[in-house]
Amino acid sequence: MKKREIFTAVLIIIAMVMTLMMSSCESKPKTLEEFVNNDEEAMEDIQETADESGLKVEIKENDVIYSYDISDYDGMTEEIAKGDQMKDALENALEDASDTFTGLCSDLEEESEIEGVRIKVIYTYKDDKLITKVYDKSGIVKDSDKDDKKDKEDKEDKEDKEDTEQSDE
Repeated sequence: MKKREIFTAVLIIIAMVMTLMMSSCESKPKTLEEFVNNDEEAMEDIQETADESGLKVEIKENDVIYSYDISDYDGMTEEIAKGDQMKDALENALEDASDTFTGLCSDLEEESEIEGVRIKVIYTYKDDKLITKVYDKSGIVKDSDKDDKKDKEDKEDKEDKEDTEQSDE
């Protein structure tokens, strides 16, 4: 797997964002997105690095979102990509990288003086999300695959409870 290349690209992109933040002399932006949008050249550099490594990078509000489509790997099939073995490997890789991503969130917050910076990493096979992790300076804040299911169950439970309460009235 190209984990090292992807990881290196992520670090280069974060370094570019941090350099951009340190060199800014204009009014203080409220979000990371505002900051990056104020410097077209920096965003072009970030996108170029991402394109070279096969990553898609997007910055929304205070989230730096990395998407990587594993369908480009030689021999990768949908069956392999969606199999338990691949999901476990991706899960382990993201957990192993947790300290790096949380450190980057801390560094970005410190340099930008913007609170609430998060890094979201998404692995996909074509358009299907395989695994997603969201990090902030304290660690993994959302294991989207598990949390999305739990959120859906909690919402359904809440709706059932509301329906029961309404029928009791």
